[in-house]
Amino acid sequence: MPVFCLAALPAAQSARITRASTLDVMRQDYVRTARSKGILENTVRVRHIFRNSLIPVVTVAGPELANLITGSFIIENLFAIPGVGRLFVQGILARDYTLIMGGVLFYAIIMLCSTWWSIFYMRRLTRAYVMNKEITWLSK
Repeated sequence: MPVFCLAALPAAQSARITRASTLDVMRQDYVRTARSKGILENTVRVRHIFRNSLIPVVTVAGPELANLITGSFIIENLFAIPGVGRLFVQGILARDYTLIMGGVLFYAIIMLCSTWWSIFYMRRLTRAYVMNKEITWLSK
């Protein structure tokens, strides 16, 4: 039950974004061009459709992963599961400031790492666009 409560909304959002993105990419001109060139259908699916439809999914996946982990303290308290989230909430109730600062730092690092993961994986997916001005600051 706790896993379902924690993962139901992000799974539905990911499925919706994946479907919308795939349908959008399938209508693009470069997919039609690849099919008209006689490229195998599996190659078109993997290289053109799948790879380009993953871009919005990966963009949302990083912050969503951080939300899953940081949202776990609500689920841990709701279902009385011992864990870091429950310890964090008990520290708040007991006004243990060192524990609160450590918990905030822990969750901030998780948020930062998951966002960096999505940025760098996105960069790997869109190799052709790395030289764009909006993305070049990442490589400095």
